[in-house]
This record gives sequence, C-alpha cells and structure tokens, in this order.
Amino acid sequence: MKTRHIEFLTSITNCNNIITNCNMTKNRLPRTAASLRLAAGLLTAALALATAQSSAPGQNPKPKDDPNKPKQLATLKGKVANAVTNDALKKTTLILTRSSGSGATTKAETGDKGEFSFEDIEPGRYYLFAERTGFTRQAYGARGNALIGTGLLFSAGQEIKDVLFKLQPNSVISGKVLDEDGEPIPQTMVMALRVMYQRGKKQFLPLATSITNDLGEYRLANLKGGKYSVSATPMNIGIGVAGTSSKPPDRKSVV
Repeated sequence: MKTRHIEFLTSITNCNNIITNCNMTKNRLPRTAASLRLAAGLLTAALALATAQSSAPGQNPKPKDDPNKPKQLATLKGKVANAVTNDALKKTTLILTRSSGSGATTKAETGDKGEFSFEDIEPGRYYLFAERTGFTRQAYGARGNALIGTGLLFSAGQEIKDVLFKLQPNSVISGKVLDEDGEPIPQTMVMALRVMYQRGKKQFLPLATSITNDLGEYRLANLKGGKYSVSATPMNIGIGVAGTSSKPPDRKSVV
C-alpha cells in the first residue's frame, strides 16, 4: 500500500507540472503576438517616414549633370536706330564679343527695320558693338568714350530682347579756302582740331585732314560729335602736319 501511495503522489506531481507548463505557455502566447504587432507597427511608421522625407521639397538629391546633354544657350534681340533722327538703320553690322576676350566673335546684320538677333549664346558677359558707313563705331551703352560700353550678362537659357542701340552719326565739316581777294586757294591742307589735355597742358590735336581742290573746296568727314577748330595751311610754304600744337589755329582764310 505504501508503494502505491508514492506512485500516486508522483503521478499527481507530474500532472501538476504539466498543468503549470501549459499555463506558462498559454500566458506567453499573448505577449508574443503583442510584440509582433508592435514590431509591425514600428516598421510601418518607419517606411511612412522615409517616404515622406523623400517626397518633401528641397530634400531630393540634385541630379548629376549629364555631360552629353546640350547646354542651355541664350538669345539676344534688338534694334539699331539713328541717335539723332531715331530712324531705323538697316545694313548695320553688329559684333558680339566676350568680355574676357576668349571665344569666337559673332556678327549679325540688321534688316530693313533695323532689327537684329543673336542665338546660341553661351552663358557669360559680353560687349556689343555696331558699325555702319557714315556712323561712328560704337559700343552699346557708351557715353564718353564711344568704344567703352555696358556689358551684357547672359545666363543659361536667358532671352534678352527689345535692346535699342542708338548709333551716333558721323559729323562732316566742309567749306572753301579763299585768299584776301576772294580767290580760291587750291592745294591747301585743312585740319579739324580738337582740344585735348596732355600732362595738364592744352593741346590742339588734328583728328581729320583734307586738301582743297582747284575750287578751294575741302571736306572733313568721319568726325565724332563735338566742338572743333579748323585751320588751313598752304602746301607751298613747305610746312608739314604737326601731331599736336599748343597754339590756336589760324582760321582767317577758312570759310
């Protein structure tokens, strides 16, 4: 009887252990499922955050430049007009050149309405010049010096239009050289002189010369706008042309 009692107690103990293990496993199952649900929720939130950051403005990485992609070039359009009459000037040559001096110079010619255009301009700073018969060669935006103008800055793909280039016409001085009896003096050198200052001293610099014909007529052309003095020197007295003179010109015989 004692042996059976021990076996019975042992069986009861084993059953209790089995029940305890089952209860522990049962208690762990809900915790494992909760952990899985939490992990899944965290993963979903992380994916959503990554998607939002990638689509936010300013967060996208800049695309790399494609060396095979053609450059975005600029365009220039405008019109050339007479600075005095405002008439359109056709057959005017325009020259577009880089301020750095590098690169090829591009030329264009105005049409019947004075219009011009330049295309396929690489980005950078440029100067624009215009020249035409009877007009002073001039830089765009020039004020004091006709060849010093305003630069044009082009960015990629930019279009500069409605540029108005006013070209200053040349001045002409013409007349006759006569003696005291009113007779024409041929073969007389006539000079257009302009006052210049060199080292602080006033000088008369010849900017145009002409020789009178048999009627004593002369014509001094291609002069820039401004104030001039005119002098006449008979060629038979053997006096050459001086580069500069500090003395005022003799204009008594010039009409």
